Amino acid sequence: MCRDLEGELRKSQQHFEQLVHDQETVLRAVASEVDSLVEAITEDSSLPKPVLPSVVGLETDARKWVSAALGKLVWLQRELQLRKERQVERELRRRARSHLKQKSTETHFHAVPWSSSHSTEHSPLISSTSGSPVHLQS
Repeated sequence: MCRDLEGELRKSQQHFEQLVHDQETVLRAVASEVDSLVEAITEDSSLPKPVLPSVVGLETDARKWVSAALGKLVWLQRELQLRKERQVERELRRRARSHLKQKSTETHFHAVPWSSSHSTEHSPLISSTSGSPVHLQS
């Protein structure tokens, strides 16, 4: 019976060690992917770059490491949100400039001076009989 218990204990310990190894492998893969994302995004970031603890300490304090990794993911989320806001702001500015340019063009179109080809019957400054300008006395 003692040998059976010792055999079960060894199997359980090996299983536990395998689970720990698998966990470390997954967390290392997550760390690699998160670091790749951060590197790609921090090139033109307005936020300070977060630092993820080394995976070396992973074996001793996985909870602390996971907490720090979550902090880095929150940083990524915030950075992406800021970029989205800047993109919307740029689009609004572009639309406003386009609208102002269009209004400016329309205003310029309507402010064309009178020429001899225009009708003179409604213009108070052009004589309806001769078609020549009326001289006003001051």
